[in-house]
Amino acid sequence: PFFYHFFEALGINRSSSVLAGIMNAIIPVCTTAVSALVLKESPTKKQAFFACFSLLFVILVTLGDGDAGNVTLPGFLLLSVCVASGSTFSTLSRVTSGDFSAFERTYMMVAIGFVGFMALALIKFGEGYPAAVAEAFKDPNFTFPLLYLSVVTTTFSLILFNYATT
Repeated sequence: PFFYHFFEALGINRSSSVLAGIMNAIIPVCTTAVSALVLKESPTKKQAFFACFSLLFVILVTLGDGDAGNVTLPGFLLLSVCVASGSTFSTLSRVTSGDFSAFERTYMMVAIGFVGFMALALIKFGEGYPAAVAEAFKDPNFTFPLLYLSVVTTTFSLILFNYATT
């Protein structure tokens, strides 16, 4: 998930959320293809239909008003890497499901994301970053939403995702 979120943020910054939505809709289709190649799991006709149906539906909804937003080649390429990362992470979760529990896989995903994004923040903001974060945590308007989004929402959804891929 670290690379997925990293490239998604960069791609949206250089393109549009409309394109990001369309690209995210491609992830189930790509994951189905990667899983077929790596895991030798052929999708059923029903799975293939609904993977393509979700893609078609998102394209129709997002482009329905005729405004695709700011679409650039760098943004498209970064979002393509995001899609590849999402498909790879989904497939790797399935591959490792025999050796690690859903909790263990979730723990590693969260730990890698924490270390990766903290490293990027330290590089970008320098030595004053830890003190600024400590100061921000004193404000409950910052702390409670952050804890909800990181601990409750992200961790819970990753555990469910990893459980589903077992």
